[in-house]
Amino acid sequence: MHAAAEGRLNEARVNWADDHAVTVVMAAQGYPGSYDKGSVIKGLDALPEDSRNMVFHAGTAQKDGAITAIGGRGSERHGARRHPGRGTGTRL
Repeated sequence: MHAAAEGRLNEARVNWADDHAVTVVMAAQGYPGSYDKGSVIKGLDALPEDSRNMVFHAGTAQKDGAITAIGGRGSERHGARRHPGRGTGTRL
């Protein structure tokens, strides 16, 4: 990404792995149309977060100790392909 941003893709080295990845994107109800902002995202504490599973946030904020959705896609869950839906009990 850095090389692309700086126009140096011709210098970039790609390292391929025998791994697989799956991304599950959770969006606020109504997205991409009109939707309520400020909904609490529940269940994040129950998700495993290690070198094989992680949660990335976009369009979220922390308010009064809770993670809230302030944009359309609330969070993304990346994990092993065997269990892509595990953890999607997380609710916006």
